[in-house]
Parts: sequence; C-alpha cells; structure tokens
Amino acid sequence: MCRLVLTSFRKIKSLLATWIIAALVLLSGCGTQPMAPSPVADTAEQQKIVITEQLQQEYQAAVDAFQNQQHQRAAELLDGILQAEPRLSAPYVLQGMVEEQRGNKPAAKHWYLEALEYDPGNHAALNQLGLIARGNGDFRQAEEFYQRAIAAAPEIAKYYLNYAILLDLYMGKLNDALEQYEVYQRIANSPDEQVALWVVDLKQRMQ
Repeated sequence: MCRLVLTSFRKIKSLLATWIIAALVLLSGCGTQPMAPSPVADTAEQQKIVITEQLQQEYQAAVDAFQNQQHQRAAELLDGILQAEPRLSAPYVLQGMVEEQRGNKPAAKHWYLEALEYDPGNHAALNQLGLIARGNGDFRQAEEFYQRAIAAAPEIAKYYLNYAILLDLYMGKLNDALEQYEVYQRIANSPDEQVALWVVDLKQRMQ
C-alpha cells in the first residue's frame, strides 16, 4: 500500500480536500490494477459448477490480458467463457473491471450486477459496486454494498477500509468509522502507518 506523507488534519475544513485525494489514491492502489476474482466464488451454488481445464486456461489468459491492460483481448476471452458457462460469476466481475479500466462505469455496474444474479454473495462484485455508488454520491447504497461484501468475506481487510473511509469522509459516522478502521488494522497483513495517522486524526475530531 502506498505511503503518503500527510500533514496534520487538525484544521480539517481547510485540509479535507487533501485527505480525500489521499484516500482515493489509496483505494486505487496508486495506479495498479484491482485484483482479478478467482474463477469460482465461495458459495455452494457456484461450487456445483464444473470448470473444465480449458475454461480455467481461458480465464487465466483473460486475467493475464487484463493485468497487461489488453482490454479488448480480455473482453473477448471472457465473452467466450460466458458463452460456454454463463452461470460462473467471476467472469462477469472481471468484465466489469475491464470496463472500469476503460472508464465506462455504467457498463461496469451492469457486469457487477450480472455477477450478483448468479452469485448474490460475490464479494468482489459487491465491493466494486460500493465504490461505484460512492463515486456517484449514493452513500447509503455504497454502505449497503460494503456491508454485504464484509458479510460475504469478513477475512478481506480492504473491505473494512473502504467502508471506514465512506463512514468517515462521506457520511460523518465517526464512531462507526473508527470501529471499521480498527478492524482493518487488526486483520491486515501488517499495521498500516497511513491509516494509523487517520485514526489519530479521527479521534481528535471525536473529542
């Protein structure tokens, strides 16, 4: 995770814009691609689907194309996979990520919602929908998506961070935000120094 050198946020009104930029950079991975979903989500219905070796190879090829920013190639491979097995939810999510990289958020949202039609517990789709809803100013819908993502995959730290930033910067729910930041710090691979600074500032604003 990127380490951003930030000044104190005691004068929060004048520096709020700076903090928002820092948060957005953090969430975008400092320009890196979002992680592609695994071929099958951890739900009973998805686990019943038989994935052939050929489909696995084609999906991996699509992931590689996506990571190399070969968007058209990735989309074509994913179209073929979905024609062969339309019940798989992960290819829909990856299609959505491709469209986000292309800058087409409405198309991305369509693909994520398609993923949920086949797997309502696809946490990757739920998290991405939360990000899109937040970007559209629909904070309550974003909150719902984040909550569902966390419920579906409580072991994934970044979902708590996304939710905490929403609660803190966009909804003003400081107590709830603190709780989510603390969970993120507790289950992340290692404590995040940047988030620790945000927590210090949050506690100051709560006084």
